Amino acid sequence: MFPYRVIRVRTRQCKGVAEHGRGLFKRYLMVVSVPGSFFWIPLKIHRLPRLLESDYQCYCAITQWSNGAKIMIIAILNEKGGVGKTTLATNIARAFQQEGRKVLLVDSDPQGSLRDWLAADGENSNYPPMIAMDKPAMIKDLKSVSSQYDEVIVDGCPKSIGMIAATITVADLVLIPVQPSGFDLWAANSVVELVNQRQELADGRPKTAFIVSRQITNTKLATESRQALIELGFPILNAFTSQRIAYAQSSSNGKTVLDTEPEGIAAKEVRALVKEIKELAHAGR
Repeated sequence: MFPYRVIRVRTRQCKGVAEHGRGLFKRYLMVVSVPGSFFWIPLKIHRLPRLLESDYQCYCAITQWSNGAKIMIIAILNEKGGVGKTTLATNIARAFQQEGRKVLLVDSDPQGSLRDWLAADGENSNYPPMIAMDKPAMIKDLKSVSSQYDEVIVDGCPKSIGMIAATITVADLVLIPVQPSGFDLWAANSVVELVNQRQELADGRPKTAFIVSRQITNTKLATESRQALIELGFPILNAFTSQRIAYAQSSSNGKTVLDTEPEGIAAKEVRALVKEIKELAHAGR
């Protein structure tokens, strides 16, 4: 991959090897335009995102990640609804954006909770862009359509094992939000099984961890829930979100707690989560 950011790509079909002086390469070549220069490279050697060609020419925004970094697809998944997936997705995405990262939100839920949240902020929203990919065949193309972003945050679809399984196959990191209740712990088992199956086929990928969501702090139930999660085999993030009215109020207005109460306890919880997510994501890379 290239050590800089690609700003334009054009593909063409070569009729003869002498035309571009690339005798060892096959028919398809690509011209890559970067600030101040451009050059031809063989399309079939570099596995770049899929290009939709018309008469063998197209233009496509493609990102190369500087300093050896790469896109990170973070999927927030649980088969059970109401565990805080959308709240986590919007706040985590906003936290990355405030750090200067280029973030994409993906709504994989046909009910469109993420779309409703973004619409509540109005047409001039400054939040990360959002796309809807609510079918397994669509989510499989996520890597190719999101290559210009640093982080992609997927708001998972509940009650659809097929959609959850498809999302797991493209994710680099799976976060399973669980509320401290027996029902949530039972529901998490289905996602755990799907991740385990994928990890067996993909050399331990994706990385996976639990997030305790809407915790009521300093309660026996919170302690017992963490102990039960340990038995499921994945790490539990030390950071968590608590049951706070700030999350509900900000979400209903199409905002995040980082905007409505940037110095509040809820915002500090989100920043702590993102810090730990980054540590987990980059561990061993």
